Amino acid sequence: MRKTLIFSMIALMLIASPASAAIVESGESYFLPENKTVDDNLYVTASYVDIAGNVKGDFMSAAGSIMITGEVEEDINATGGSIDIWGNVGDDVRLAGGKVLIAADIDGDLVMAGGLVQVRPNVTVGGDVVAAGGMAILLGNFRDDVNVSGGNVALGGSVRGDAIVNYGKSLTIAEGTTISGNLEYYGPKEIEIPNDAVIDGEVIFHQVLPSTIATPKITPDAVAIAGEIVASIMLFVWLMMLIGMAILALLIVIFWSKKSTILVRDAMHNFGWSLLRGILVFVFVPLVLLVLFISVIGIIPAVYLGLAYMVFYIEAMIFAGIIFGSMIFKWIRRTKDYEISWGSAIVGVLLLSVLKLIPIIGWLLWALFLLVSMGALANMAYQYGWVKRNRM
Repeated sequence: MRKTLIFSMIALMLIASPASAAIVESGESYFLPENKTVDDNLYVTASYVDIAGNVKGDFMSAAGSIMITGEVEEDINATGGSIDIWGNVGDDVRLAGGKVLIAADIDGDLVMAGGLVQVRPNVTVGGDVVAAGGMAILLGNFRDDVNVSGGNVALGGSVRGDAIVNYGKSLTIAEGTTISGNLEYYGPKEIEIPNDAVIDGEVIFHQVLPSTIATPKITPDAVAIAGEIVASIMLFVWLMMLIGMAILALLIVIFWSKKSTILVRDAMHNFGWSLLRGILVFVFVPLVLLVLFISVIGIIPAVYLGLAYMVFYIEAMIFAGIIFGSMIFKWIRRTKDYEISWGSAIVGVLLLSVLKLIPIIGWLLWALFLLVSMGALANMAYQYGWVKRNRM
């Protein structure tokens, strides 16, 4: 059992290590509560995303609607129907959406595109600003250059660098605007600049026919590209977890071959009983954890039991692949009994993980062998940990 514990802890470290670099979430909606902090990068795909808590790493998302009221310490990369940022950001922000609103400070660069893009007054952006939209309203404090394009553009607040504007229909410079560098703008006609606006550099106008000014739009291709970025990150995390499981399966076959063979044969020869035991463990243990957490005196035992169950579950996932691979090799080689080898273990883990990606059928197959693996492991733990001890 000592070897089992060692392998389980190694499995936990290998499988958890890729996830520690990023937390990946998906579903109909995702909500990060105000009192919760994510210590790593957070990647989310959902119809609705609400980040009220804090994220210490990067935040990346593709969603129908994204609301951020908590703080993000590093970058934000997001695409969605509407994106509202009301929490401070410690680094760069890159956004694409139907409607984009910036209502909090950004320490780095800001890049945004959408039907309506807006920076509220008194918002500070520490780096460059690149904005494009059907309507673009930038009224904050910009500590570097501003480059904005749109059909209707409004620029106000303060710009410490140069301001470059491309407009198709209208350009408004707000009263009291200060620009430390040059104001260079392209459009169909020259505009009136308010008397109280202060521009330290030159004012340069380039007359451009309206038909030659392309108003940026959010195209399906842009949304697809953003989705591919999120998908590639999720694929990387999945591959890292898969490699970790394959390595653990190989170590188990090398150092725990005899008992692993016994477990595989018990699982396949008593398939029905192993499945039943696995279902009981899968259902019963979480119920016990729930009862213990609800009771005050049971919290500490629940923590230990929860950790043990986590290790058990990871071990069961690895053995599910080993059992599946042993079954495949028996059918191919037509051997009399189930055997394990490094080849069958790795093939089983990889093949079962890939089959799991197939909707319904793949999920059911993966769940079947996972439950059988849990049942076989529970039986082995009972035989070695209880029956043999009592015989002694």
